[in-house]
This record gives sequence, C-alpha cells and structure tokens, in this order.
Amino acid sequence: METKVIKCSNCGGALNISKNRKQCKCSYCGSINIVASKENKEIMDVNEVLKKGGRYEGNGNDGKAMELYDSFLEINPEEPLVLLARALISLIDSPNDDFNMELFEEYFNKGINAAKDNMMSALDFLMYQFCKYTIPSMCVWQHYAYSKLESTSKRDARKRMSTNMLLLFQIQNKIINLVENSNFEKLSKSYIEEYKNFQNSIVEFGKTLLEYTDLYGLKYGFFNKLDIKDSIHIAKTRYKQFVKKYGNK
Repeated sequence: METKVIKCSNCGGALNISKNRKQCKCSYCGSINIVASKENKEIMDVNEVLKKGGRYEGNGNDGKAMELYDSFLEINPEEPLVLLARALISLIDSPNDDFNMELFEEYFNKGINAAKDNMMSALDFLMYQFCKYTIPSMCVWQHYAYSKLESTSKRDARKRMSTNMLLLFQIQNKIINLVENSNFEKLSKSYIEEYKNFQNSIVEFGKTLLEYTDLYGLKYGFFNKLDIKDSIHIAKTRYKQFVKKYGNK
C-alpha cells in the first residue's frame, strides 16, 4: 500500500498514512487530522478549520469561509461546531440581499443534533460565533443592502431591512432558548465567559435595533418596540443573576 508522511496540525508529529486516507488520529497527541478536500491537500483538525474560518469571516471573506466549512463537512459531516459555523454563515448564502433561513435551519438543526453528547461546548461556540462575527457583519450587510435598494424604492428598502433584522432577532432568541433551557451541573470557565459576553451582546444588539427603527423608519417588524426593550431588560437581569452566581469562578 502506498503511503505518505504528513505533519499533525496540532503537535507537528510525523504521521505515516495511506495516500487514500481522508483522516487519521495522531499517535502522539490524539488529534484527528482531516484532509480538507481533493483540491486542497492541507491537513487540518477541527480547531484549525474553525480558526481559519474565523479569520476569513473577520476579514469579510465569507465565501472562503463557506468553502472551507463545506470541504471539511464533505469528509466529516457530523462535526457539530463546523455545522453551527456553517449555519450562521449560511444566512448570507442567497442570490439577493435577504437571509437564507432555509439553509440556516438545515445546518443549525444538524449541528444541535450532532452536539447532544457535548452540548456545553456547542453552545459556548455558538454564543461566541454569533456575537463575534454574525451580528456585526449582518448589521453592516443590512445597512449596505438598504442603501443599495433605497435609491429605487425607499419603502421596499425599509421593508426588507426590517424583515431581515427581525429574523436575526429571532435567531438570537433561538440561541437564548437553547442556552437557558440547558441545565449543566458544572460550567466551564469558557462557557461562563461566553455567557456574559452573549448577554451583553443582546443588550447592544437590542439598542442597535431600536436605533434602526428610528434611523430607517422601520415599521413592518418593529411596530411594537416593547419586544426589543423586554429583550434588553431580560438580558440585563440574566447577566446580573449569572454574575452573582458565577462571577468569581
């Protein structure tokens, strides 16, 4: 059998594998190394994929991040964290400037189902990804799309922006429900930190939505601002309660 030597993406150890293998476990550190795709023979583990995808998203290269996640999922379709990252970036996978909710739901549900044995890690990552990349990039994207459409139809621009921002608000609430309904006996330090960041992000996002309702004259989804104000109030309350319980850990 023809073999080749590769370096482990985690520890750098030399691994001797069959040329046809798509993944292997490092005999030194135990990391799972994956050949990303037939076109790209770079060896990556899950953490490397997520870091690289995060860099792409942070630089506005959403298309490259999408390709990276897709190439990884072709080989390992049940990896929950990559599925969740792909779910959030799926929102922009649309021929127009609307959110692709159907694709989001597909990857999101797969990711949550695959994460049943390690839900804390999945929610930790989901909160991080949503706050760090999704909300900021989506707000900028919606502002751009609004400006583009406003030149031809101000009414249509307001309608599509309010609809999409409301959808983003609903996704936020979907994540909140998952987090609040998960009763973990012991929380990791990372989860504690991301929870606090997430509740703060909800407050800031709510304020942004309220600003948008005035700035853009949004009516269609936000005729009643009480829903957003309630979300801000609840997030602040949850934050205080959580810090009181876990602040010193």
